[in-house]
Amino acid sequence: EDADGAYVRRTYAHFDARGVRGDGLLEGKEWTRERGAHANGEERAAHHHNHDGEIDVERNELMKKIDRYGFFPRDENQIGNSFARSRMTILPEAALSKIPKRRIMLPTSSSRQGLSGRKKNSWMDDKQSSQRSYDASGSNDDNEAEELHSRKLQAVIQHRASKELAIREREALRTAKWDHMLDVRRDADGKPQFLLADGVYKSKKLKRRVYKGIPDRWRAAVWWALLRSRAHGGSSGNLEADFHYLQRQPSPHDVQIDLDVPRTISGHILFHTRYGEGQRALFHVLHSFSLLCDQCAYCQGMGPIAATLLVYFPPERAYAALVQLHNDESFGIHQTFSPGFPGLVENFWVQYKIAMMLCPDVVQSLEEKNIVTSAYATKWYITLFTNVFPFATQLRLWDAYFLHGRDVLVIASVAIIWSLRRTLVTGNFETCLGSLGREFIPDDDDLLMNWIFMVLQREDIRKTITSARKEWAQMVEQG
Repeated sequence: EDADGAYVRRTYAHFDARGVRGDGLLEGKEWTRERGAHANGEERAAHHHNHDGEIDVERNELMKKIDRYGFFPRDENQIGNSFARSRMTILPEAALSKIPKRRIMLPTSSSRQGLSGRKKNSWMDDKQSSQRSYDASGSNDDNEAEELHSRKLQAVIQHRASKELAIREREALRTAKWDHMLDVRRDADGKPQFLLADGVYKSKKLKRRVYKGIPDRWRAAVWWALLRSRAHGGSSGNLEADFHYLQRQPSPHDVQIDLDVPRTISGHILFHTRYGEGQRALFHVLHSFSLLCDQCAYCQGMGPIAATLLVYFPPERAYAALVQLHNDESFGIHQTFSPGFPGLVENFWVQYKIAMMLCPDVVQSLEEKNIVTSAYATKWYITLFTNVFPFATQLRLWDAYFLHGRDVLVIASVAIIWSLRRTLVTGNFETCLGSLGREFIPDDDDLLMNWIFMVLQREDIRKTITSARKEWAQMVEQG
């Protein structure tokens, strides 16, 4: 047995039994990379028990400041600095308010000439370079342009914050409607679980309400109900039992998982403290999942996905949800994380086909600049847009993903390209790649989700997606 992996597992087991002082408030101490006796460390910590009252006061004050999702307050003054500006791209309201016309926009003659000359193996180039990353901080905008962008960004952040009360009021109204769309039933173990009411799963009403945003109070229940509906109501008890069984088995990936856990999700109270409850849960979920599939094993992109699930589910349920996402081909998790990332490259191909329908000028412009899809979109698909959008926006996208699967990710990617098409056509290499490599902040989440919904409902889009996936499968089969 690997000694380092065994030490990692003992460390997490130790803190499972003892807990961590100041969980959620203090950063904690690193033990697995800086080995030491846990007991000695805790004895030293015990001398400070007289300060626990102060910690409780600090925690109470902090709980008043964290946002509704559990994130620590962000210093808005930092938005104005050059680093923050270089890491955020606005998706403008004006662009997202325009739904593409049903008539396919054909390339110009020069575009067709440029596309016809494209190397046949260019999509294999994407595959080979799927792990490339770029630092978008090297924008060549002058100071005046940066200042303008900073003011626009500040305005967008303030606009989104000003809508928070209205969003909550709207959610309160929608909560009552969702009450009637769910049934409470007991599983084989007698535990209550939510399922969609009869006749709801394939209804237009469900689609509309999901894309309008699932009330956060119901999000965990609806996500789970959507997964169970796809699994045709089968028992999930075995998956949760598997989770506990796998905890007792060693994984060759434990050391890497432990390295990734503290840097997986930043600024969230659940994952703030080293070896705190959230970090331990994340380690346990990823440990068990790494033993599920020999092909997928463990990849870094799994961490942000598991962390988001843990915000809403207990560890055994988060693991069960992750397994169902893996086992259902329509979600694309297995294909994405298999050796060579075949599902990732397939999504690149489908994205290319849809983008050619809606904005061929952008496709040609990116090709002329030698900007391949993998240079900017790898993170989007690998992490299901975690840390790509604000958390609230990511959740809205995940609502749709749990309903419609991986096609939602493709259309969301095209939505970004559509929103930035002016920049992507007129900008130079650095400007284009910089814009695509940053975190995106939409002017309006409702407009973004409506854009995705309307495009995905188009019959020609759905046919193109189906055709592109079949075409890709044939290309892979033919080598």
